[in-house]
Amino acid sequence: MFSKLPTASLTVAELLSGPFRFAVPPYQRPYSWTREEAGQLLEDLMSAAGLDDQAVSDPDYFLGTVLLMDRGGQDDWPGRSAPLAVKGVEDEADRVVDIVDGQQRLVTLSVLAAVLRDSDGGAESEVWSRLDALLALPGTGRPGARPREFRLDLPTSDQVYLTRYVLTPGATGQNPADDDEDDDGGTGARSLIEVRDHFIAVVRGFESEARRILARYICDRAHVVAILTRDIDRAHRYFKVLNDRGRPLMRSDILKAEVLSEISAERSAEAHEIWDRANRVLGDRFDVLFGHLRSIYGSNRGQVINAVRSVVSAAGGAEPFVLRTLSPMSDAYRQILGAHAGVSGLPADAERPLVYLSRLNGEEWVPSAMLSIRRHHEGDPGGIALLAEIDRQAHLMRLLLIGRDKRVSRFAAIAAAIRSGQPAISASMLFQPSREELKAIAFNLQSLWRRNPSFAKLLLLRISDEIAGTLNRVDPATLSVEHVLPQRPSKKSNWKRIFKDADEREALTQCLGNLALVSERRNETLSNDDFDIKRPVLARTASDNPAAALLDDVIKASTWGPSEIRARDARMTKIVEQFLRIDVNAAGGKR
Repeated sequence: MFSKLPTASLTVAELLSGPFRFAVPPYQRPYSWTREEAGQLLEDLMSAAGLDDQAVSDPDYFLGTVLLMDRGGQDDWPGRSAPLAVKGVEDEADRVVDIVDGQQRLVTLSVLAAVLRDSDGGAESEVWSRLDALLALPGTGRPGARPREFRLDLPTSDQVYLTRYVLTPGATGQNPADDDEDDDGGTGARSLIEVRDHFIAVVRGFESEARRILARYICDRAHVVAILTRDIDRAHRYFKVLNDRGRPLMRSDILKAEVLSEISAERSAEAHEIWDRANRVLGDRFDVLFGHLRSIYGSNRGQVINAVRSVVSAAGGAEPFVLRTLSPMSDAYRQILGAHAGVSGLPADAERPLVYLSRLNGEEWVPSAMLSIRRHHEGDPGGIALLAEIDRQAHLMRLLLIGRDKRVSRFAAIAAAIRSGQPAISASMLFQPSREELKAIAFNLQSLWRRNPSFAKLLLLRISDEIAGTLNRVDPATLSVEHVLPQRPSKKSNWKRIFKDADEREALTQCLGNLALVSERRNETLSNDDFDIKRPVLARTASDNPAAALLDDVIKASTWGPSEIRARDARMTKIVEQFLRIDVNAAGGKR
C-alpha cells in the first residue's frame, strides 16, 4: 500500500525546541561552511527580519528542505496533527534523528542562536531562554535534573569544540587559544570557530533590540519543510530527488515574464537579447542584480520583486527600464564581478579598489560602485575617483566594526549622493570619519585579529601590497595568519622568558606588528616554535609567498621581542593611515 511522504512545515522553534536530538551520521562530511556561506545566510535573515526598516520585514523566510532519518525506525512526526514542539518530553526524550540533508544549515543556525543567546544577558531573559531551548533538551542541566544534554551531536572531536565554544551558555566568549595547547580541532572545528567569530563580529554592531528582533524572527518566522524517513535507502532516494533534479524558480524569471510582456513587438527582440545577455554573463549572480537595483532606486524598502516593479514604473515603463537601466547596470555589475580575475575591462586604477572590495563579506557597497562605473562610462572623470572613495569607506567601516545594517544605511546615503549627480568632490565629503570614529579605529587596530580575524587577514594582505607597490590577486583563502610570537607558547619556550609579563605578551601577540601571512600548510608546520627556528623557515619559503613583502622585516630581525613588535606595529599602522588617508593621532587616538 502506498505510504504518504512524512513531511511537516515547521518553524525553527518547532523543529529545534522539541525533545529530539539531531545527530550528524559518520558518513557525512564535516561541517564546512565558511564565513561567506554563513554570512550570506545571516544577511538574508537580517534583511527578511527588517532590521533596516521594520515596516518592510518579510512575513516569513524559507530555509529549504531538511531530510531526517529516525534511528528508531519511526517515519512520522509525533501526534501527526500537532506541531513537533508540542509533543510531551517524556514520550520522545530518547528519540534521535540523523541529519541526512541540511547539516550545514542546522549547525549554522545553532551557532547563530548561541551567539545571539550569549549576547542577550542572562537566563532571566525571555529571548535567552527561547534561544537556549533550541540548543539543549528541556529540563536537563538544572539542579536535581540529569546533566545538560545538547540537541546537536556532531561526530568525532568536532562535538568537543561545538560544546566547549558554542553550545554551553557563555561559550561563545571563549577561544581555543585560551585552553590547553594540545587541544587541536579538525577542519569542522575550525569552520565552527570561523563562523562563530564572524557572527560575533556582525552581531556586536547591533543594538540590543535589533538582536532580539532577529532572534524572534528566526524562531517564529523562519521555517523549513522537514521530511522524515525510517531507513537509509528511502533517505538516499529522497536526497537524490532534492539535490539533483529541477531548477528553482528565480525572481528574475518572474520579472522577465512581467517586464518583457509589456514591450512593443518591434522592440521585443532587442529587449529579449539584452535581458538574456545579462543573464548569460552574470550567471547565478543575475538574480542578485535585482536586489542591487532595488537598493539603488528603492532605498532597500519592500521585497525585491515589488521594489523592482516600482523601479520599472519610475523608469518610464518596461522599455526604458531594459534599455537605460538594466543594460548599463548589468554591464557595471559584470565588471565588478570580473575585477578580482583582472577581466573587468576597466582601467587599472578602477580595478584595484574593486579587487579589495570584492574580498569583503557582503555587497552593500556594490550599488554605489555600479553607479560610479556608470558615471565613468558616461564620460565623468570623477567616476573612478569615487570607486577609490567607496573602497576607503568600506574598509573604514570594517575597522570600526560597524554592523551590516549601519553599513547598508551609510552606503545608501552614498549611493543617493552619487545618483543625484553631485560632483565627485561633493559626494566624497560623505567619507570623512569623525574624531570619535578615528579613536575607535586606533583602539580596534590594537587587537584586530581578535576582533575581526577575517578582515585582519585582508588588511595584512593589503599592507603587503602597499609595501611591494603592486596588486597581488592571490585568493585570501589560501593564506593563513601567522603569529610570530605564538598565541600559546609552551611553558619551556624562550617566548616565556622574553615576554615575562602575561598581559603584555597577550597585547603584543594580537597587534598588527606580530602578524604575518603564510600558506595554510606552512602555518601548521610553524606551530609554536621559537623565533630562531621560525625565522629561517619563513626565509626559505619567502620566494613562493605572495605576501612576502610583509615578512621582510621579520626575516631581517635577529631577535623578536617587545621592541621589534612595537616598531613593526608602528610601521604597519602608518601604512594603514596612508592608504585610508586618516591620522589617528590627530584625533587623540594615539596607540
